[in-house]
Amino acid sequence: MELASIIDQYKPAFLEKYGARSLQGQIQAMGALQRCRTPDSGELYVHCTQCEEAHWKPMSCGHRSCPKCQNHEAGQWLERQQAKLLPVEYFMATFTLPKGLRSFVWYHQKTVYSILFQCVVSTLKDFGLNPVDGS
Repeated sequence: MELASIIDQYKPAFLEKYGARSLQGQIQAMGALQRCRTPDSGELYVHCTQCEEAHWKPMSCGHRSCPKCQNHEAGQWLERQQAKLLPVEYFMATFTLPKGLRSFVWYHQKTVYSILFQCVVSTLKDFGLNPVDGS
């Protein structure tokens, strides 16, 4: 089953229930994934000069969330990032907000995430200044 077929089936109900609360980018992403590699996304004329065979191919959406478009690009990106890694031990830090703030955050994402990221940067800088293992 493809993501596009799930969007085809459930998008109307989703928009009816969550459309007013959805961000424009989320609705645009659903549309892009739904149209990807269909005639609705446009078509490209492909012609082989050696065998003279020609046909039309549907274009991809190129959206960063599209599994049809971005699988190869995501792998290439990962390889580029891994090549940049320093030969040191890494760890992941996760910063979360309380469950009770979810509704507020949903309606004020730009402001809340901007403040959250400022706090994260400050916290990580503070941690970076503190010695580990007594050294």
